[in-house]
Amino acid sequence: MTTNRGAHTHRSNGRSHRHASRSAQEALTGQLTALQETAATAIEGAAQRLSDLKDKSIRTSKAMDQTIVKNPKSSVLIAFGVGYVLARLRKWI
Repeated sequence: MTTNRGAHTHRSNGRSHRHASRSAQEALTGQLTALQETAATAIEGAAQRLSDLKDKSIRTSKAMDQTIVKNPKSSVLIAFGVGYVLARLRKWI
Protein backbone atom coordinates (compact mmCIF):
# COMPACT_ATOMS: atom_id res chain seq x y z
CA MET A 1 0.00 0.00 0.00
CA THR A 2 2.82 2.38 0.81
CA THR A 3 4.37 1.70 -2.57
CA ASN A 4 1.22 2.86 -4.35
CA ARG A 5 1.19 6.11 -2.44
CA GLY A 6 4.85 6.65 -3.15
CA ALA A 7 4.34 5.90 -6.84
CA HIS A 8 1.29 8.15 -6.96
CA THR A 9 3.16 10.94 -5.23
CA HIS A 10 6.10 10.46 -7.57
CA ARG A 11 3.87 10.67 -10.62
CA SER A 12 2.16 13.73 -9.23
CA ASN A 13 5.52 15.36 -8.54
CA GLY A 14 6.62 14.52 -12.07
CA ARG A 15 3.59 16.29 -13.49
CA SER A 16 4.08 19.16 -11.10
CA HIS A 17 7.76 19.36 -12.04
CA ARG A 18 6.92 19.39 -15.76
CA HIS A 19 4.28 22.06 -15.16
CA ALA A 20 6.75 24.16 -13.14
CA SER A 21 9.38 23.68 -15.81
CA ARG A 22 6.92 24.75 -18.51
CA SER A 23 5.86 27.76 -16.45
CA ALA A 24 9.48 28.76 -15.92
CA GLN A 25 10.15 28.35 -19.62
CA GLU A 26 7.13 30.50 -20.49
CA ALA A 27 8.27 33.14 -18.01
CA LEU A 28 11.76 33.17 -19.52
CA THR A 29 10.30 33.38 -23.01
CA GLY A 30 8.19 36.35 -21.93
CA GLN A 31 11.20 38.05 -20.38
CA LEU A 32 13.28 37.39 -23.48
CA THR A 33 10.57 38.86 -25.71
CA ALA A 34 10.33 41.95 -23.51
CA LEU A 35 14.13 42.32 -23.58
CA GLN A 36 14.19 42.00 -27.37
CA GLU A 37 11.48 44.67 -27.70
CA THR A 38 13.38 46.98 -25.35
CA ALA A 39 16.63 46.44 -27.27
CA ALA A 40 14.88 47.04 -30.61
CA THR A 41 13.38 50.29 -29.30
CA ALA A 42 16.78 51.44 -27.98
CA ILE A 43 18.46 50.61 -31.28
CA GLU A 44 15.80 52.49 -33.25
CA GLY A 45 16.21 55.50 -30.97
CA ALA A 46 19.99 55.44 -31.29
CA ALA A 47 19.75 55.13 -35.08
CA GLN A 48 17.43 58.14 -35.21
CA ARG A 49 19.75 60.21 -33.00
CA LEU A 50 22.74 59.27 -35.17
CA SER A 51 20.82 60.26 -38.28
CA ASP A 52 19.88 63.59 -36.69
CA LEU A 53 23.51 64.22 -35.67
CA LYS A 54 24.71 63.39 -39.15
CA ASP A 55 22.23 65.84 -40.70
CA LYS A 56 23.17 68.54 -38.18
CA SER A 57 26.91 68.04 -38.79
CA ILE A 58 26.39 68.31 -42.55
CA ARG A 59 24.41 71.55 -42.14
CA THR A 60 27.02 72.97 -39.77
CA SER A 61 29.85 72.02 -42.10
CA LYS A 62 28.12 73.68 -45.07
CA ALA A 63 27.42 76.83 -43.04
CA MET A 64 31.05 76.98 -41.88
CA ASP A 65 32.27 76.46 -45.44
CA GLN A 66 30.07 79.33 -46.67
CA THR A 67 31.32 81.59 -43.88
CA ILE A 68 34.94 80.84 -44.78
CA VAL A 69 34.30 81.47 -48.48
CA LYS A 70 32.54 84.79 -47.72
CA ASN A 71 35.22 85.95 -45.24
CA PRO A 72 38.54 84.33 -46.11
CA LYS A 73 40.76 86.94 -44.39
CA SER A 74 38.80 86.80 -41.14
CA SER A 75 38.85 83.00 -41.27
CA VAL A 76 42.62 82.91 -41.64
CA LEU A 77 43.10 85.39 -38.79
CA ILE A 78 40.76 83.42 -36.53
CA ALA A 79 42.53 80.15 -37.38
CA PHE A 80 45.90 81.78 -36.65
CA GLY A 81 44.62 83.15 -33.33
CA VAL A 82 43.19 79.82 -32.22
CA GLY A 83 46.42 78.06 -33.19
CA TYR A 84 48.48 80.61 -31.28
CA VAL A 85 46.36 80.25 -28.13
CA LEU A 86 46.52 76.45 -28.29
CA ALA A 87 50.31 76.57 -28.74
CA ARG A 88 50.65 78.84 -25.70
CA LEU A 89 48.40 76.58 -23.63
CA ARG A 90 50.45 73.56 -24.64
CA LYS A 91 53.57 75.14 -23.14
CA TRP A 92 51.80 75.46 -19.80
CA ILE A 93 50.70 71.85 -19.69
